[in-house]
Amino acid sequence: MKISKLTLILPLLFGISRTLSAATEHVALDRSTTDSFLIHTGVYTLSYDASTSGPTKGWVCIKRDSSTNGLATRFANGQGLDVTEAGAGEGDIYGWKDMRKDSRMFRALACEETSETVTVRLQTERQWAKFDSELRVFKQYPGLMQWRVLATAKEDRVFAGKSSPDCYFLADGSVTQWGERPQEVVRYSVHRGAGAPHVYFRHLAIQSYVFYFEDLSSLNDLYRLTQCDVPYDYPSDGNPGSVRMGKAQSWFQMSSPDGNNVQPMKPYEDKVEKYSEFGYERPSSYRIPKGAKIILADTYLYLKPAEKTDNITVCRNFVEMLADIFKFIHKPPVIPTDWSGEIVPQLVKDVMRPENSCMLKGKHVVPRAYVSYEHEDHQLWTIVQLLHPLELYVKRHPEQKDAVELRRRLNDALPEYIDKEWGGFINNPAPINQDQFFTVVYIFGPTVIIADLAKLGNENARLMLTGFRDRLLKMGKAYNYEMADIWLRDFSKQRSYFQSDAMCCYMYVMMALYDLSGGKDLECLEAAKSAAERLRLRCMDLAWQANMTATGMAACEQLAKATGDDKYRELAYVPLASLLREAWLWESDFGAGEYTTTFWGFCGCPAAPSTAEYEAHRARFHMKDYQAMASDHLPPNLNVMLMDSWKRGPTQSRFSLPPLLVKAGAQRFMAREGKSQTNCGEIRYDQMIPLEDVRATWGTDLEWWQNNTKLGAVGQEIYGAGGPIMYAVWQDEQADSTRAGDTKTGSKGDQP
Repeated sequence: MKISKLTLILPLLFGISRTLSAATEHVALDRSTTDSFLIHTGVYTLSYDASTSGPTKGWVCIKRDSSTNGLATRFANGQGLDVTEAGAGEGDIYGWKDMRKDSRMFRALACEETSETVTVRLQTERQWAKFDSELRVFKQYPGLMQWRVLATAKEDRVFAGKSSPDCYFLADGSVTQWGERPQEVVRYSVHRGAGAPHVYFRHLAIQSYVFYFEDLSSLNDLYRLTQCDVPYDYPSDGNPGSVRMGKAQSWFQMSSPDGNNVQPMKPYEDKVEKYSEFGYERPSSYRIPKGAKIILADTYLYLKPAEKTDNITVCRNFVEMLADIFKFIHKPPVIPTDWSGEIVPQLVKDVMRPENSCMLKGKHVVPRAYVSYEHEDHQLWTIVQLLHPLELYVKRHPEQKDAVELRRRLNDALPEYIDKEWGGFINNPAPINQDQFFTVVYIFGPTVIIADLAKLGNENARLMLTGFRDRLLKMGKAYNYEMADIWLRDFSKQRSYFQSDAMCCYMYVMMALYDLSGGKDLECLEAAKSAAERLRLRCMDLAWQANMTATGMAACEQLAKATGDDKYRELAYVPLASLLREAWLWESDFGAGEYTTTFWGFCGCPAAPSTAEYEAHRARFHMKDYQAMASDHLPPNLNVMLMDSWKRGPTQSRFSLPPLLVKAGAQRFMAREGKSQTNCGEIRYDQMIPLEDVRATWGTDLEWWQNNTKLGAVGQEIYGAGGPIMYAVWQDEQADSTRAGDTKTGSKGDQP
């Protein structure tokens, strides 16, 4: 029988493939003694030897394959820490004549291997404290490791001076201390503001993605001792408690500062930088009293080979690595809340109060943007973000007469915003000023929600959106689908910064028009595809407003379903990564955080120190929508994380409601009743209208722009009051699902 060359080669190739796959997935304890270990996790090795000498003494070293390059950590670094040291200050580096204090720190090391993890327990001791450190490597997730350090103080200890990060690089077998031998990296995301405490980069020497995440939820006792104002790096470099790698990036590009011409955005490009250290830096000034037990570190480090480095791969790896880590981090409980029966009825009555309403063109009663706002205020996005969830709520609760009446008022006002001469609408009633500069959020903020209303069958919204069609198509072509923050009415000029998440909104609206046409409006479909190609040029640099960025992942999934092309499905990872890098994935339990929930908060804009209910609930809506559409092909952990965002997220939002904040005991952290500091109406503790800004930490009486001001210093935003109504609808849906015995709610994996 004649055997072809291909027949001979295929088994060989298959064998090589299986060998490579086995090496990639291999996670095991390869060596364990009373003072050392060697662990394999995928293509990486972790090693430690308390008895060794030389440049890696006292370090846990993480290398790829047989490389001499990689990473090194002491779990918790700095003066009085360096907890993996076998003997600090023994004199072998500096040649000290006399033995130093803490010269014999090492006490014990033990390793354990199970079917799920490899665990190393390390005990070390200084004069002032005992350290119990635990390192875990997860067999289901090659490359993922966690270390946690508990300090038990034997005497009072005062910390002062500059703190040190937890991780350094290995360069040809030496640790990059003292700023020496910095390594080349490409940074994609660095902790900024109150968002997820992480740094994500590509390490060029070992061609690997590196994801570092500090679970700040575990460090609340440390923050209580420090009395620090903010556990993150904003607005200045000097704030304590941040995850760092250099200075956090700012992505904003200028368009045309003087408004004279239209300029294109620059595509994202990798920037190679050099760093010798990264990770969590503890607050620099605090006292740990004798007898206290304090967690000093709760850190996750995740490495993956960087086989591809295109924008989508970078974003997909970030999202999937975060989802794997999310499975293990601390999460606060979901607090039972009767959104439907208790919160919404009072909220609706409060929205309809005379001081919260004004007349539109003498015939429509519409809500103002803020409680007791002193201005005549007729903003469209205030109307539609309430109307959208009310459309769903009143169908379930026709007995709620106030909700039915408010829904009628809001819907009747919609036609007043249509400017037929211009061919569209913006956030203010028609007619539109001929010479007006438009701000992108005031175009797409309401237009996205109008699209959602139109898809629900609202006839006024459908007429508004379809009437805007031609103008929107011209807008996209004029700007090559890349929107500046501000542009002139005729699209001939732009100025200020680009707001790249506007292209996500543009895609979303175009897909809504395509769907409303029954799949016949191919011009709108092509416009969405054109915007998607511009989106492909971005990486993790989209976010300006969380709700606008969130539209992108849903739009990409809709585009994939409409075209049958999976390249758009993959593209959804770009806006998803940009959104998740800003999510508050930690729980404060000190200061105001003792009475509130911070987990799954979203700030309005990147690095801002406060959550905002309008942006938060709209982002959660799109995350829920996307997860429902895409659940069949998303990784299980990502499915669970997205579901958690809209199931646990409302618990964070309940603490934007003043009556619930007062009931929880948080009044001393709230802005006082009366005129708001920003002249955005008044603060009223008795009204169930969300505060615009809910902040973590202590709260002071500083001016409103400071990052540790009182809760609600900006005002109570009626334009975010749709959130509790939306949560009531979701609560009703979950109750229906439970009664029907359906516990899956359309997704894979565990549920909160």
